[in-house]
Amino acid sequence: MTKRRVVALFVGVAALLCGFPVACAIGLISVPESVDRFDRPPEDTFDEIRGDARPPKPAYDPGLVDPRPFGDDGAWRVNLSTATLRLDVAEGNDADDAHLLELHASYAQAARAGAAHGTVLPSIDMIDGKAKQFDDGLVAAVEEACVLGRAGRVPGIVDLVRRMLAAVGANGAAAPRFAAALELAGERGDASDQKAKTALVRKFDADEVASKPSAFYDSDESLRRVFRFLRFLMQPMDAKGTEANDVGAAL
Repeated sequence: MTKRRVVALFVGVAALLCGFPVACAIGLISVPESVDRFDRPPEDTFDEIRGDARPPKPAYDPGLVDPRPFGDDGAWRVNLSTATLRLDVAEGNDADDAHLLELHASYAQAARAGAAHGTVLPSIDMIDGKAKQFDDGLVAAVEEACVLGRAGRVPGIVDLVRRMLAAVGANGAAAPRFAAALELAGERGDASDQKAKTALVRKFDADEVASKPSAFYDSDESLRRVFRFLRFLMQPMDAKGTEANDVGAAL
């Protein structure tokens, strides 16, 4: 680390030259000063922490200098290329941390409860969680509108399936599938082959990965119906069978 300082040099000379006194000389001289200082860090304490592996020592890089100036006059530059950091977390206290185990119905309730034990600092994770609530609500509203439609305004996918069932007729090969989908959406669907319709629903319910609502779809009954209706229609069918031909004719 190098910097230039102005050093005041005071020189006082009192000598006798030829028997006469000489006055003091005072001047300012600009002197470049180079200071290389190395502060040795304390001994490694990683051995004291069981289970933590000693981190590898980084190589020194003379070009990796912190661009921020340090010091009152901004003349110092710091190279931290060999620095290693460790997070030291204090051990918790069961009595003091008991409130952290309490669950709350909302972020507001959690903040009010936490304020009684110190300053509440909102985390990025909490902000992200709050934003996700808005995102989930928006997507849920769009899903319901697309599937269930809006009366007198925009028809939904349920209305499309209802019209396809009417096109193939109750005796059509695809009628049990269309009727089962409508039933899962909370609508009435008529098919002559009731056993086939019931078998399709039971087979779908047996596969919980496909049929069980998750995430925001599990927040109310309307969204559960939307989830099950869509997932049921996503099931594959024999592309060369009469059922697929029936669906194609209805479209």
